Amino acid sequence: MKVAIYGPVSLWEYHHATTIDLAWREHQAGSEIVLMLCREALASCPANPKNLKRKCLDCVNQNKYSINSHFPLEVKFSWISPSELDKEVKGEIKSIKTQEELEAFNFGDWEAGKATLSHLISEFRSVSISNEIVQTEGAKILEGAVSFYESAKRILSEGFEKIYIWGGRRASESCVIAAATCLGIPIFYYEIGSSSSKYNVSKNFLHSFAGIQKEIQDWSESNTSFLMQNMSQISAQEYFQRIREGRGSDPHYRNFLEGFDNSLPSGLKSTNKPILSIFTSSAWEFAMFPDVKRTSEDFQDAYGLIRRIVNDQVITGHYLLAIRWHPNLRNASGDERQLMSDIISNSPWVVHVSPEDQVNSYDLVNCSDVIVSTGSTIGLESVVMGKPSILLGVAQYSGLDSVYEPLDYEEFSQVVLNNPKPLSKTGAYKWADWMGNFGENFHFVKVLDSSYWINGKRIKYRKAWSRLIDIWLNFKHFVKTKLLSSFIH
Repeated sequence: MKVAIYGPVSLWEYHHATTIDLAWREHQAGSEIVLMLCREALASCPANPKNLKRKCLDCVNQNKYSINSHFPLEVKFSWISPSELDKEVKGEIKSIKTQEELEAFNFGDWEAGKATLSHLISEFRSVSISNEIVQTEGAKILEGAVSFYESAKRILSEGFEKIYIWGGRRASESCVIAAATCLGIPIFYYEIGSSSSKYNVSKNFLHSFAGIQKEIQDWSESNTSFLMQNMSQISAQEYFQRIREGRGSDPHYRNFLEGFDNSLPSGLKSTNKPILSIFTSSAWEFAMFPDVKRTSEDFQDAYGLIRRIVNDQVITGHYLLAIRWHPNLRNASGDERQLMSDIISNSPWVVHVSPEDQVNSYDLVNCSDVIVSTGSTIGLESVVMGKPSILLGVAQYSGLDSVYEPLDYEEFSQVVLNNPKPLSKTGAYKWADWMGNFGENFHFVKVLDSSYWINGKRIKYRKAWSRLIDIWLNFKHFVKTKLLSSFIH
């Protein structure tokens, strides 16, 4: 079998280690492997979004070092060079002036504009991209991606039967996905797993909620401990407990609770009304997921949705509203911060907990009667805490029957005004059990205290004196492991 592997993330040791492990797995299976590498060809990539020359050189050096030291000798390498685009395509790209025009731009059957917009949204952390950025950085990334697509297509036309691609939602990866799709080559996506010693390989598009939901369902159906012994439910409860206590250790988890011990706003303690708490998400994190565009238009504009709720006199007549703005929104761009500030300043009858406020979100859940979320995982965590939870839009845990999922705003209003009851916790347990366990362990790569090794060598490219330190650390780990093994036996 002829297999290609593409992952423009050599600067990130964990992801590069995954690329190497996949190559060794395919080599052991007898495959002919071609590694597709970028040599300063991408206008922007996940590990170097600003296209800094120094980082490009570091990436090239890392790849050269890995070729000589880490990959099987039989692996072939293909450096992708950008193709010259014809004047007509360049003219079409140059004519794009707005975010809407960029999103609508297709190159054949490839939604190249959407991939570029996803790139910009990730980089600038905003769902609102200015015309100036679209016409400068956007045009550069789009032109580079189309050029890369043409080059990748030429390489992949040489009879490949499978390709592994890292990530998938940015233009830097989408261009190779489009080339493989055009040629009918089966695509396997690889990404981070449930721990730093695991990675996940999937035929589902990783940045698709529907794909993730299928993986969760497949996991729970094949996991006999979940079905027969309830051991996975115990594992799931422990997973939620670790997160609530700020002890989450999986790579997806970020501890937003550190130092968050301030008491709740006084308005929540003195009300006679039931409390409806809304937990927002970082809108840019999900903006270009394909599922989002397939939901009701009522839910696609997160800020417009929240503005509509806080101005709904029927809902505010029934409930005291509290909005917990996601802590990650402290990193939002100026435009997004302005949207948030406008809502806060124009709704003084709502209790707002800003991204900077050090209020523990779980204390807010405990004092609330109904939880509303727009994709935040606390929408599912609140189910385990015994609260009725309503999801507006889509999330990883859609379709697991643990949260209410109204189809539009009218249905949401009906649900929330009918004093909803908590739903089953089983779906929440499925999600947490999957989150705590999904992926597979590295087969050939060894993990040592957040560093990655193969054949006794550190994967990350290091200068000579740094490698001496790595050798010493590896020796200490070897001695410690051997002594511990001898003591146990």
